[in-house]
Amino acid sequence: MGAIRCLVGLCLLAAVAFVIGQASAASPRATSERCSLHAHLETGQISDRGVLVGSVRCGQPLGNGSYYGRYRDNVAPFPLTGSETGSSSLSFKAGTVRGTYTLPAAPISGTAPFRGTFQITRGTRRFKHVSGTLNMTCAHRIPALTDCTLSGLVSGI
Repeated sequence: MGAIRCLVGLCLLAAVAFVIGQASAASPRATSERCSLHAHLETGQISDRGVLVGSVRCGQPLGNGSYYGRYRDNVAPFPLTGSETGSSSLSFKAGTVRGTYTLPAAPISGTAPFRGTFQITRGTRRFKHVSGTLNMTCAHRIPALTDCTLSGLVSGI
C-alpha cells in the first residue's frame, strides 16, 4: 500500500512539474530591441496621406530589412501642429513584423522630433508570436524623408 501511495505521489508530482513547465514556456521572455528606419515617400509627392518605403536596421534576432508603411497626417494651421497615424510592415529574412503607430500632435518646426508609440499587431514565420509596444521617435525632413528610432521590449522572438 505504501509503494502505491509513493508511486501515485511521484506521478502527481511529475504531472504538476509538466504543467508548470508548459506555463513558463507559454510566457516568452521579453527582449530589448532597438531599430532605426530610413524612409521616403513612394511617389515623391507630399500629401496628408500616402505610402513610405525604405530600410530598417535592428539588433538580432531581427536584423536588417525593408520598411513599408501607410500614413495619415492631421495638420492644424494655428498654431502649426501635426499628428500622424499609420500602419507599418518591417520585413526581415526570418519573417515580418506588422503594427500600427501614433505620433500625437506636436509643433511643426524644422526637424523637431515627433514622439509616439508603435504597437506590434502580428508577425509571420519566425516572428508569428511577436508582441510589444515600442517607443517611437521620428524626424521628418524635406524633401519628404523620415528617420525613426523604435525601442522597447518585444516578446515572442
